[in-house]
Order: sequence, then C-alpha cells, then structure tokens
Amino acid sequence: MGRRASLRGGRTGVPRRARRHRRQPHPPRLDPGEARHAAAGLRSRAWDDHRRQRESADRRRRGRRPRERGARADSWEGAARLDPELRVRGGRSGRSAAHRARVRDPDRAPSRRVDSGRHRSLRDARGVRRAGPVDPRRPRAERGRAYPAGKAERHGRLHRPRPSLRRDRRTGRAHAGERDEAARRTLRSRERLRRRRQRRGDRAGACGVIASADRVAPPSTAARPSVTFVPPDESGVARIVIDRPDDRVNALDVRVLEDLAAAIAAARVASPRGLVVASAKPTQFVAGADLDMLRGGSQADAEGASRAMQRVLDDLAALPFTTVAAINGPAIGGGLEIALACDVRIMADAPNARVGLTETRLGLLPAAGGTQRLPRLIGLPRALDMILTGRQLAPRRALQAGVVDEVVHPAVLLRAATDHALRDRKRRAPGGRSLAERAATWLAPARAFALRRARAQTLAETRGLYPAPLKALDAVATGLTKGMPSGLEAEARAFGELATGETARNLIALAMLTLRQRKAALAGLGAPRAIANVGVVGLGFMGSGIAQAAAAGGLRVRARDRDAAAVAKGLSTIRQLTTDAARKGVFDRRDAARIVGRVSGGDDLTGFANADLVIEAVFEELGTKRRVIEELERVVRTDTVIASNTSALPIGEIARGARAPERIVGMHFFSPVHKMPLLEIVRPAGADPDAVATAVAAANALGKTPIVVNDGPGFYTTRVLSTMIGEAFVMLGEGVSMEAIDRAMTTFGWPVGPLQLVDEVGLEVAGHAGETVARARGIAGPSIVNALVAEGFKGKHRGGGFYRYEGKRRTPNPRVAELLKAAPGPVTEDLAERLTLVFVNEATRCLEEEILRSPGEGDLGAVLGLGFPPYLGGPFRYADALRQTIVTSLERLAAAHGERLAPTEALRSRRPFFGL
Repeated sequence: MGRRASLRGGRTGVPRRARRHRRQPHPPRLDPGEARHAAAGLRSRAWDDHRRQRESADRRRRGRRPRERGARADSWEGAARLDPELRVRGGRSGRSAAHRARVRDPDRAPSRRVDSGRHRSLRDARGVRRAGPVDPRRPRAERGRAYPAGKAERHGRLHRPRPSLRRDRRTGRAHAGERDEAARRTLRSRERLRRRRQRRGDRAGACGVIASADRVAPPSTAARPSVTFVPPDESGVARIVIDRPDDRVNALDVRVLEDLAAAIAAARVASPRGLVVASAKPTQFVAGADLDMLRGGSQADAEGASRAMQRVLDDLAALPFTTVAAINGPAIGGGLEIALACDVRIMADAPNARVGLTETRLGLLPAAGGTQRLPRLIGLPRALDMILTGRQLAPRRALQAGVVDEVVHPAVLLRAATDHALRDRKRRAPGGRSLAERAATWLAPARAFALRRARAQTLAETRGLYPAPLKALDAVATGLTKGMPSGLEAEARAFGELATGETARNLIALAMLTLRQRKAALAGLGAPRAIANVGVVGLGFMGSGIAQAAAAGGLRVRARDRDAAAVAKGLSTIRQLTTDAARKGVFDRRDAARIVGRVSGGDDLTGFANADLVIEAVFEELGTKRRVIEELERVVRTDTVIASNTSALPIGEIARGARAPERIVGMHFFSPVHKMPLLEIVRPAGADPDAVATAVAAANALGKTPIVVNDGPGFYTTRVLSTMIGEAFVMLGEGVSMEAIDRAMTTFGWPVGPLQLVDEVGLEVAGHAGETVARARGIAGPSIVNALVAEGFKGKHRGGGFYRYEGKRRTPNPRVAELLKAAPGPVTEDLAERLTLVFVNEATRCLEEEILRSPGEGDLGAVLGLGFPPYLGGPFRYADALRQTIVTSLERLAAAHGERLAPTEALRSRRPFFGL
C-alpha cells in the first residue's frame, strides 16, 4: 500500500517505521467505523529521524527535477492516466493542487494557503473523500454536519462516522454498502472533479476518481429486493446480502427464495474470486422459513416448496469459487441450511448467535438439504443429535461440533469472511472430526448401528406421538445409503407429508402464539414503566431462580432473606445456576461473571428504595405475605410495583390492608425458574394498568412468555392442574393403582403422571393449592395428601410421597393403599382420556368466568407451564379437534362418576375456539 523508501544509489529498501514516542491520536481498533488520521490511508510514511525530515525519495520540489544521485524523471509520480469518463478542470497541473481537495464540493472555495517554498505538507489534503464517488452538491438546508466536530483533532475531522481514507480512495469492506448506494440526486454536468495525478497504488476505476454523472445512478423507485448481489470489490470478493424489507428478521418465503436464486445466478456470471453470504440485519442472519407460507397448502405444494429450496441451495453449493457464510446472529432452520450450502462458515461471537435445525420441534424436518449436508459435515452421531432434538448451539459449541469453521469478534466478521473467501478452497465434507464419527458416517455396519440406536432412543422419548424425528431419521439414512439425490427426494417427500399433518399444524400454531405473545400480552393494559433495579424478598429455590433470571436479563438485583446464612446460600445457588448455564453454552464466562456481579443481598431492606419492581417469594402463607408487603411499603418508592409470587392465593386477599393495593400484582413463576418458559401475570380487581404492564415488561426482560389472567383462587394454571390431580385422587379411591394412572398419562404424552408431579412439587405445596381451589369450587379437598404429610411423607426430597425413592429407582409407597383402604379394581376405561378431558373442561370454565382473556393464552399456559401434550396444541385446540365427540364423552363420564364432569356451556355450544 505504501511506497518503498529510496536508498542512496537508487536501491530500494523497507520503509522505516514511525518512532514509538511520536503522537498517535487514533491507534488502530477493531471497529472498522472508527475515525482515523486521513494521511495513513494513502501511503506509509518514511521518516529520516524525529525532526520530521523526509527521505530523499519522498521530497518534492516545485518545478525542479530531483537532484539526488540516480534519480530520474520517471521516479516522480507518473502522469495521470485519466478515466475517459472523468470530467476534470483543465489547464492546471495535478501537482499544483497541493493544498486543495481532491474530491470537492463544487461551491467550496480553494485553499488560500500561501506557498512558502518548503516541502509539501506531511498530511493529505483535508477535502479527500473515499466513501463514495463524489461529494454532490447539497441543498443549503442539508449542509450542516450530522455530528459535532471532534475536539481531539485540530481540523475537527472526528465528526466523520467512519474512516475517510483507504486504499484507492475506496470505502472499507465494512462500508461497501455505502459505496454502492446511489447518489442523493443525479449529478449535473457542471459539477466536476479536481484531482491529483495518479500515484503509485491508485488504479483506474477507483471510487475516488470515478465521478461521471453517467456512472452514478439515480435512486431506484422499484421495490427493494430481499437479497442483493454486490459485485466484487478491489479484493475480488463479491457478496450476497440478505435483507428482508420491512421486517426485523430474515425469514425465508417465496420472494426471498426467488431473489436468492437471482443473486446466485448473478454471482455465477460475475465469477468473483470468492463470495460472502451475509445479512444486513445487525444481529440476525436468517431465522428460518416463514411459517405463514405453510398455511392452507396441500401436500404437493409443501413438497414442491421443499424441492424449490433444495434447487436454490444446490446452485449455491455448486458455485465454482469459494463461498463463505458470515453468521452474525441466529441461523436457525433454513438459515443454517443456507450456511451449510457454503464452503466455509464464520460465526460472530455474539450473545444471541445460535445455529440449529429446529424443524422437528415444529413437527417438520429440514427441507432444504439439511438432513443431507449436516451429517456429511460433522458426522452422523452429532448430526442426528441436532436434527432429532432441534438443539441450538452457541458459537463455541458450534465450533467444537464442527458446524462452523471459525468464531470471531462481531466487528471483524466480514473481514474474516473475506479473508477465508480468498484463502480457502472448495473441499469435500469430512463426515466428522474423529475417526469414530467418520466411520459411523461412511462405513455401512457402523452407520447401521448408529441409526438403530438413534431410532430406539427417539421412540423412547417421543412414544411414537411425534412423527417428524422418525421421518428425518429415514431421510438421513436414505441419503447416506443411496446417495444425496435420493436423500433429497426422501426429504422433500417427507416434508410434504408432515407439513399437512395435524401434529405440525398444532405445533406451528403454538410457535406462532409464542412469538406474538410478547406484544399481545400488553393488549388492553397501560404503559409499562422503565425497569433497571429489581428487589427479591426470599432467596429459597424459587427466589434464587427469580433473582438469577432477572440478572441474566440485564437487571440489577438486590435480594433479602431472614439471616446472613440464608442470603449466602441463595447467592451460592445463583452462582451455581449461572455457572451451569455457562458450561452448557447459554452464556460465556464473561457474561456469567457479569450476571453474578449484578446480584447483591442482605438480611434487611437496604437498597430496596431504588427498586423499580419488587418480587416477594416467601412461603405460601397469607399472613406471611401480608407482613412482607407491609414492610416493603415503608421502604420502596410510591411508584414501585410490588409483585407476589404465589401459585394459588388470590392477589386481592394478599393486597387487602395495603397502603396502595392498586400497585400490587401477581407474578406466578414455575419451578425450576431457569427452565420453565412461562410466567403467569395475575391482574387483581382495581389494579393499576401501568403496574400490570410493568410486570409484563419484566417478564419479557427475563426471557419468559407472559400470559395475563384475572384474579381468582388458583388463577388459571393452578386451578386446572389441581382439578386434574384431584380427579386422580378420586381414581385412587376407586381402586386404580398409582402406576396405572401415571403410566396412562405419560403414554398419552404428558411429561410425568399427576401423582409423580405431586411428589416433585412437594405434598405441602400441592395440598395447600388443592385446598384453595377445592374450597372455592365447593368440592372435597385432597385428604389423602394431608394424611401423607401428617405421617412425614412430604415429597420426593423429603421422605418420599406417593412413591419411595432410592436413587433413580421409584417404587409405590404401600402406606398410600393402607390410608385409602380401597380394594384394587380393574381398569375399565381410558384413564388418560378421563383426566385430560377433565383438564380441558376446567380450562373452558376459566374462559367462561373470564379468568382467561383468550383461548390462545389458555393453550400457552397449559403447554408451557403445565406440560399439556404439545402435539395436541393445547386444551382449546384439542377441544376444537374433538368438537363432535367431546360433549358426548364428558356426559358419559358425568353419568358414571359425578356431575362435576359435566361439560361446560362453552363446549355444549360446539362453537370453535379458533378459526378452522
């Protein structure tokens, strides 16, 4: 980039570097948009010594030839080779423009500096622009600076938001988009450039010297494409930039695929040295397919869409030059499949960056070649783990697995991708890093063993209720056994079958509800207040989880417990939760240290005066919670929102007697807090809408999915769950064994049976919640639970409960049968159907009584908080599926077991809860 310093005798040598003590106001940084000294962008400086004298080869005398020995006229800067389309002012030597701008505003006056006859200034002219082809004349109203002039530089150039100079007066790679943009308006013929003679290192066609009006296009009025092909820059590397307009994420739909195909075709014609596939979204690569694209289509339509995506990515993979995916954020589903079609994958070490094929979680499978390319890249065992579970990998985990080739700082992502595009070559996918992984991928006996084991494990986990993992497994096996074309055909065919199935429709509907709920939960509420500081009272298991989640969400947390020992134990739990998350790749170690550092604690309410939100998580007892709120109201500000973490106690009862009951709301967390995604916001009568909205905003900050319900005993989730568990207790009294009840529910798709769930929650907590709901409903309470607690059986970790626990072994507690005094009887009905219909019936009753605001929130609460089988879509979507038979089934159960099972009016009306 710089010139070589001339030695005596005409020899050349390496230019001397600047002295370290010389002032450097702007040292190099990672940020490519940092302002730097203008002269450094043109050529390196060669200094003779610290007195600012120039080397002989760098000295220029006005109008005279050099007097150094061995110098010739051609050692001077050569005559300018002007671009034929360049308009210049004539009659003036390029050297005479010593202190004038090379690219000038047409109205800007030339410099008035008087020539002293000394050497040229060591600095370049201040008017140089490298960001674009010309500095067009602007209206007077636009001529002010966008940023105030910097004070650290004499000429105030720090108002420039990016480097002013680089090689050939081009914009740097990070700003290539600005270089390629059209001028603000078409240039007029009278606007010309003044430039120096072409120097060594300048090439014809450089951005700083091409400024013909014919070569600067006016702004386009056509619709902006979702994918743009950027021609090769000076390095020879082209780019494909994905930027779905009018959307904060890049989701693949028909238009994006068409634009991507056109960009790939343009790249093939341009034949650059390399190609970088990047996203214009600042923190997001490609989030996968647009789920709306799958609605209402037939099996043939879905199969055709899969084949279309496969063809586009096959074209990308077949390009004859090196292709690099620059992953700056989440690359999920189709986003990762685009990256897999590239030769190299570079990933930014960003907090939100993830890669994964999550289609099986939606009842689908990767449909753009993911089932074929991923096993060939990282090996069959690792690929099956990612595909069948839908697991997402953070940058470091992705690097360890071999999904990406390098992890870099986000600021140098494009630079690293460009370097790989120039340096790397197309290569065959290795099929795994270790010898065992490659053997499981390419050797038939080892591959067959790995596939059999994966199938058995999948059946054990899904119980055959989710067809997508098995279909994906078949597509992977077909591709590795019969070749990639056969595998792609099997993939497309399976995608068409799955996309039109009931399971996929339900799972996609849940996913859409979850995505929209962050905003939908605020509907009908007030304006949320800003939250920066959170107080937590009670550092037990729930309180510690709440504090850790708040700190992970970027909030400062002050916690309080009864004594120093309890505080120390709670802080230790927070540290352990964060360390475990960092070990799993959820956070990196630096983020984990920051999270732990945001939490402090004590045995009093010191620091709570600064809290914007306080969450009490003390024992589930009404008097205790009232005393805590009374203490808090004496300390916190008048605008602080106070939330109670309770599973069943009505918030109105807790707030009774408070000074400002309108600011007290409910925030029902689910255990364990760091794993459960749901947060139930309870709105009591008379609550301030702004306070409820603030609780919803806090849920979003904590990374939870909020649902807003009205106040009442058990709210929504605890009420429907307690009703189902109470029916399980009735079954025990009828002589049905514990194992039969729990086995029937897990076979149906519930994660655990109701009796095992009571043991895990704790019999005291479950009994208290059950009594609250039963008292409100006017039905019998859980007497068997109270009897077990009285004998010392309080749960899985406290002496056992309905089961005895020895390590991982679980056996029925014989004392339960003795207390029930019920003779075992035969099972004459579908136990899972009875319990699930009881759950659905109670959910519709909550909607009738306006505890729930909508069926969608009811489905989210049941699936995300209670483990309702996701493949059914939730209780309300399941009721729609059984619309013709559910009333008859409940009437039959009511006739056999009691009127409590009679269907609600909402079900009797047979009106669908969702549009069909």
